[in-house]
Amino acid sequence: GLYYDDSKSFFSFFKRILIDLLNDEKQDAEVRAACAKVIGIGSFLINENIEETIEILKNLEKIFSTSYLKGDRSLRLLSDEIVELNTTALSIWTFLLSSISLSYLEQTIDKYINNFCDFLKNPNFNLKFVAGETIAFLYERAKTEQIFSIKCIERESLIEELEKLAKNSSKHFNKKDQKEQRSVFRDILKSIQENVFEVHLIKFDSEKLYLNNWHMRIQYNIFKSILGNGINMHLAKNVLLRDLFELDNSLKEIKFTSIDDLESMREKKLKNQVLNNEQFKHQSKFLNKKHYEKISNIYDLDAYED
Repeated sequence: GLYYDDSKSFFSFFKRILIDLLNDEKQDAEVRAACAKVIGIGSFLINENIEETIEILKNLEKIFSTSYLKGDRSLRLLSDEIVELNTTALSIWTFLLSSISLSYLEQTIDKYINNFCDFLKNPNFNLKFVAGETIAFLYERAKTEQIFSIKCIERESLIEELEKLAKNSSKHFNKKDQKEQRSVFRDILKSIQENVFEVHLIKFDSEKLYLNNWHMRIQYNIFKSILGNGINMHLAKNVLLRDLFELDNSLKEIKFTSIDDLESMREKKLKNQVLNNEQFKHQSKFLNKKHYEKISNIYDLDAYED
């Protein structure tokens, strides 16, 4: 339709600018990471040209490849900001790969798997985490499509590294990150060793979304990173996301939220905050008054006893 054509033209116009910003090392790492997300989401939703998608994948690979080990197998010295940029580039790369043809996927496994395995030894929690999910996703697709390259993922050295991460975690991480690392890598290990995926249940409104493979889990994680707390509202009302995750649109009438509706929701939320603040002030005054009266009575009682 007209809306789709306009969106496609808009994305095509800005795509080159965003790619230039992504590759510009003079730009702030957070700006480049934001560009990676916009390019990835735009391409996933709008772009139908496989060659253009592969071009974007290559640009993203150019970014996260700076975290590859050196020739002597030692870590590169990179700032935390650059490592986070590389992590974002890898996550978007994997996200886009979930919508691409089988032939390119087979080339990818052979070309990149060793580097992704090296990422598992990186001290950065997020890069380690995303690399693990990427390996699990590639394995899942390879096994489903019966790609011979699956053997390079099943090798003993990788399994040993995954087992280590599933049992232990770096003391440099906080307890929450340590627990998350063990949980995620247990899921990854189980999917590779036992061909079992730990289903994740997402509840929203009166509905449920079951993430029953790495393909869905990776796509959900990216949309959640973009939409934040609004993900549940979009799962409930956004037809595009409902189609993507195969939610039944016939169960209820789907209505798009207009700008006016959003403004009304904001105003209502603001009014509630003001009312809550006023209520808190009145309650504080009342409690302070009671506290003062109690203190006064104690002093009066002491004076009476003297």
